[in-house]
Amino acid sequence: MNKINIDVVVTTVVQRYTELSTQCDALNAILKMDYESPLMRSIWMMFECYAASASALIGDNHEWLSWYIWDNQCGKKELCASLGTKKLRPVRTVKDLVKLIKASIAYDASGLDSTPISTRERDFSSARRVRSGKFKF
Repeated sequence: MNKINIDVVVTTVVQRYTELSTQCDALNAILKMDYESPLMRSIWMMFECYAASASALIGDNHEWLSWYIWDNQCGKKELCASLGTKKLRPVRTVKDLVKLIKASIAYDASGLDSTPISTRERDFSSARRVRSGKFKF
């Protein structure tokens, strides 16, 4: 079996999201189609399945790829995440995301009993802290 290149898979999915989003915006401008229309919902449901399949393929068990695209708006919101460290780090770029996913995979393989966390806002006071581990993100 060939080794999966996580960098390529993640970069490709994020690029496809950006391209699809641009095309859906153009379609909406022309047709004045609501984003909740059956066609748009079908398009985005297919993309969500594509992203979930990519996550499963690379071992992204915590769905960081989907978090990055939807919650973090491909890094535009500069949300932060942590893997068993006390310091939350912003995930701004695909490179940051790949680093997080690889660390998450290594963290899961270590058998440490701790849950990765993310913040939906830049309010660090509400974030749960997890036990410090040797895996730095």
